[in-house]
Amino acid sequence: MKKNNPYNVMRSRAGFTLLELILAMTVTAVVSAALFTSLSGSFKTRKNAEDHLAGRAMARHVITILRKDWLSIPPAGGRIGGVFIGENESGMNNADADTLTYITANQELASDQDLADLRQIDLRLLRSNEDPDYYVLTRLVTGNLLATTTPSPTAQVIARRVVSMNLQYYDGGEWLDEWDSVDRDNEIPLAIEIVLVIAPELNTELVDDGEREKSYLTSTQVVRLLLAEETTEGVDLGF
Repeated sequence: MKKNNPYNVMRSRAGFTLLELILAMTVTAVVSAALFTSLSGSFKTRKNAEDHLAGRAMARHVITILRKDWLSIPPAGGRIGGVFIGENESGMNNADADTLTYITANQELASDQDLADLRQIDLRLLRSNEDPDYYVLTRLVTGNLLATTTPSPTAQVIARRVVSMNLQYYDGGEWLDEWDSVDRDNEIPLAIEIVLVIAPELNTELVDDGEREKSYLTSTQVVRLLLAEETTEGVDLGF
């Protein structure tokens, strides 16, 4: 009968060798790193998509507010009218930072509109204290225009992380960068175009300026001023 070698029995019962353990740990580390990279990329893609959607939602919110304002702008001058002044301005990095001052109503304008329903709006970009690389788009609202003393305006922030805002005004023949109703016989433009550029939150994670700019969201909207159309019969708006 063949006797078992005690050495062979001990070797058969032995665990993994050191080399095998090292190889197993290396494979585990590689697989874990690959999974982490894949999951990290997926989470980042999802976050970027959510940030872009949030930026577009903010742009739609801004357009909704301003469109409601602008559709209720009365003709400049007269009983219920007021100034309409748009100025072409530049701000940080020479980006557009236009301003617009106008009168609007709390409701649809009517021939017997109460002057107390009117408000003056100063629309402008103000440097953000929380994020100084960007602006906040602010409506400075002054109500009670019949008061004997000028009331202090109420600041309403309607968008954050704004990169730039460009406004243009259509006079029936061309688009203009500026408008002053005082110098134009109390006329208001036929339409206003706004180009708003917003930076999504993801930009805080990016260092490269080129990559940061690629993520900017640009929203463009043209709003026709209804009362301006009514007082300019036969004028071709051209768009």
